[in-house]
Amino acid sequence: MIKNLGGQVVGAEVVNAVTGAAFAGTVTVYVTGDGGTQAIGSVGSGLATNEGNGYYTYLPSQAETNFNTVGFTFTGTNAIPSAITYETITAAQAAALGSSTITAIGDGPTRIELLAQLAYRLNKTPPPNMDSATQARLVSYLNQRQRRLLTLPGIAHMREATVTFSSVASQPNYTLANIAKISRLSETTNTRVLYEMSQQDYRLVQPDTTITGTPEAFVWTGRQAVATQPADASALFVKSSSAADISATVYVEGIVTGGYRQTASVLLTGTTAVNVASTVSTWLRVDKFYLSAACVGTITLTEDSGGGTTLAVIPIGYLRTGYTGFALYPTPSSVITYTVDVTREITDLAQDTDTTVLPDDFSDVLVLGALADEYQHLSDDRWLAAVAEYSQRVKDLQYWLAESAIGRPLSLSRRWARPSQLGSYFPAGS
Repeated sequence: MIKNLGGQVVGAEVVNAVTGAAFAGTVTVYVTGDGGTQAIGSVGSGLATNEGNGYYTYLPSQAETNFNTVGFTFTGTNAIPSAITYETITAAQAAALGSSTITAIGDGPTRIELLAQLAYRLNKTPPPNMDSATQARLVSYLNQRQRRLLTLPGIAHMREATVTFSSVASQPNYTLANIAKISRLSETTNTRVLYEMSQQDYRLVQPDTTITGTPEAFVWTGRQAVATQPADASALFVKSSSAADISATVYVEGIVTGGYRQTASVLLTGTTAVNVASTVSTWLRVDKFYLSAACVGTITLTEDSGGGTTLAVIPIGYLRTGYTGFALYPTPSSVITYTVDVTREITDLAQDTDTTVLPDDFSDVLVLGALADEYQHLSDDRWLAAVAEYSQRVKDLQYWLAESAIGRPLSLSRRWARPSQLGSYFPAGS
């Protein structure tokens, strides 16, 4: 039922209390809104229309639909009362539902569909009428379960991806945005797979990063808030690619000259660059860079001015960006394109239409996990059964992923010739 809208029809089947047949007498309708005081219908003194065969209808007034939940009770002399309850939605919600598309097979269940499954299992009102506190809690459970699942052995590889980047001559340090881990680096120019080197070994063998050559190793340098740090003590500016971004606040935390920690915040002014702290112009390092709310444009942090060196970028719809830093050893002497095998960051189900990266056939494991969390929250005895069902489905998923690999006896395996680490002019495997 549409909330606060007249001209709608409600109906109910009324039965003769004496004979059990369809009722044919006068029926009066009573209205109860949001659990309040019951009142006789305001339209036609509440008299319902006999449509035949015991079915009666009533056209409630606009005021009688202006509730979140409204019940209509059909009564008559020698009749068994019949009541029907409606959860209302706004006209805007009805329009959105009317223009929505049905999820095609293979698209995978969306967040709102997962919430609906949870609602049915928990006997709660499904979206879009689910109360906000319950929905926020269940969404949190779904996201927590997804994060746990995608870090488990055998399942974590579903986050694997491949990206590319190009080295810059005489530049040792690089970053990749929004990845959790680098697994391998390789390049075809010299047919070389780079090995991972520790920071300690890197400093021992190459304290002078101006020495260049063809990289043979990479060194993980940690997670950081920006792609590159300020070149010197500088002022920092921030701007958006959209003039509409004027209500979000930008936060920056870092170190200034003297080694002192500094925290600053500033309101975005659209596409016009604004100093993050007008009284501070000696930023040496940025440790945090984030927003108070997602923006409609891309947010850019620059050094010295709005047109200065770009230090970090927050994409549309995100609150922050994380960068994984690494160095190449030795420092590249030329431009080389590298292929990088990475583990992607886990992204939450942020929107109602968002879907999980888990296989569609196993998306129910999120529902079962969230169901167990809700039972635990409620101290419900069904928690144990939900945990058992969830654990079994996790095992099913791990087995399903593992059995897709094709194996062969070691004695029959092909002897793969690894490319030479010394370059293309040396024998394979050397």
